[in-house]
Amino acid sequence: MNYLSFLVSVFLGYLLNRSISKSGGKINKRLPHIRIKFLQIGPVLKIHFKNRSLHIHHWITYSLILIVTFTTNTYILDTLFSKGLLVGGILQGLTFPDWKNIIVGKDNIKN
Repeated sequence: MNYLSFLVSVFLGYLLNRSISKSGGKINKRLPHIRIKFLQIGPVLKIHFKNRSLHIHHWITYSLILIVTFTTNTYILDTLFSKGLLVGGILQGLTFPDWKNIIVGKDNIKN
């Protein structure tokens, strides 16, 4: 039964992230674009430099959170369901063609 709930949560995490992502749904278009000097925190997490931009993809963030859940007891994140949601988000993030583009040149910088 645990494996079934894990698989369901992976599927839900994938669908949720797909509906929020840039190419997925209408939710992303409604998110506010928040930029404070060189740091952009909405709808994507980017650190802007003079000629480059460091794009911290959601799959990287979810991977770090998942590592933390394996090493510590973090209450709600320690459940199998929440780990499945994170794995689903990671898998969805890796489906983009630019999943490996972390440092982006000035020509390719987009909001």
